[in-house]
Amino acid sequence: MISKLRPLDLELSFEDRTYRLGDSIDLEIELTPRRDCLVREGRVDLVVEARWTERSTRRVEKPIYAETGGGMSSAGVHRIQIGTKVETKESVRDFREKSWHASVVFLKDVSLRSGRLSRHRLPLDIATDDPPRREAKTRWWLQVVIDVAGARDIKPRHKIDVSV
Repeated sequence: MISKLRPLDLELSFEDRTYRLGDSIDLEIELTPRRDCLVREGRVDLVVEARWTERSTRRVEKPIYAETGGGMSSAGVHRIQIGTKVETKESVRDFREKSWHASVVFLKDVSLRSGRLSRHRLPLDIATDDPPRREAKTRWWLQVVIDVAGARDIKPRHKIDVSV
């Protein structure tokens, strides 16, 4: 019953090079159904994951206490505040943000016949607006998402090099 889990084979081709914001990626997608199937939607997403660290310092005022009374036993010991001291605390926070930078639909409500190759050529334009943070470490990938009626969605990823 593998065909129910994976109703079609997919191959994605594109030029393996460094892309820049504003460039267009020429994609070629080949689909070969293992059985007749209905594709609700087929699209390619350009996804970026950005990771960065933020450091900050803050000043914290801490009380200074003194103990009074009690003598040899701990009964009757009192703590009173005699002043304050200021300490500097550093906090470090790691952030990770994933966003869909661009997307293009290549199939919508289409029936595919078993064994018949379906070939699609399309451009995916890399948006120039909303680039990731300059100081962030980024990873980019193309994710093909094919929504097949009555079967698992197909979502392979392919790394791509995009410089900001």
